[in-house]
Amino acid sequence: TKTLIVCVLAASLVYGWLKVFVRELLLRKFILAHRRPNMQRMSAFNWICLFVTYPVLCPLSSAIFNTAATWRMLFHALRNTGLKYVTAPKEFRAVNSEERALRH
Repeated sequence: TKTLIVCVLAASLVYGWLKVFVRELLLRKFILAHRRPNMQRMSAFNWICLFVTYPVLCPLSSAIFNTAATWRMLFHALRNTGLKYVTAPKEFRAVNSEERALRH
């Protein structure tokens, strides 16, 4: 069962890794194709660096931008006593001039 768990985790990481690069390739090739003259071209070296460093950068960026930011906001909310909850308007109904005149 350990081998199965490790294989499933590795397969999910490889799937996510490949999905990012296929998405990036399709984005540059089809969606942003009309902007290609204005875009900076990614060299083969850039693609290789991105491909090699992605397994390290993905968990690192997740830890920084998801986990650390969430804990930071939690500590801020617990420590700050001046926070107040402000309710937003619940209904946006257009009032015409006749109804406004009847109210006043």
